[in-house]
Amino acid sequence: PLLITGGIHMDGYLDVTDARHSYGEREKKLAILKDPHTGAFAIIGLGLYLLLYAGAVSELVGADVWLLPGALMLERACSGYSVVAFPKAKKDGLAAEFSRSAETKVVRVSMAVLAVLAISWMIYWGHLRGALAALTALATFVCYYRFSMREFGGINGDLAGHFLQSCERNVVLVLAAMRLAGTCLRFLNF
Repeated sequence: PLLITGGIHMDGYLDVTDARHSYGEREKKLAILKDPHTGAFAIIGLGLYLLLYAGAVSELVGADVWLLPGALMLERACSGYSVVAFPKAKKDGLAAEFSRSAETKVVRVSMAVLAVLAISWMIYWGHLRGALAALTALATFVCYYRFSMREFGGINGDLAGHFLQSCERNVVLVLAAMRLAGTCLRFLNF
């Protein structure tokens, strides 16, 4: 899945990691997002992300693999919805341009339909595990909105990339945690 998301989302993840760890004012964080240089926190964030992600993916088996397409569709539906529904951190940039040119109502409805289809897929293939993975994605979406508004005053393309990578990582971590918890319970004869 990491290869499916592409480098542009990881770039947003790394830029936002750098900006958030500057602990500066909003304007400083937005300036860091535009800076083409990679900071130390981006490199540390990348290393931690890859370690967590690789470890979690190595634990996935069986139906877990069938949940990933639904999770990817759900996170992209949420991201598409956010581009037209959330305030923008700045008036220029890709997210602002897409938002201006989009049919807002059509995008909102189509993204909601895609989200329902993705959640249905996840519940069909994973039952309770699928429902918990979907809830994880939705909780990540709520956190994305809250920290974007609080720290950046809205969203932009980098923040959308950060959300996609964070959501994918969080879903994979929850699936791996459930798999490991089930293994521990079986080992202890519960």
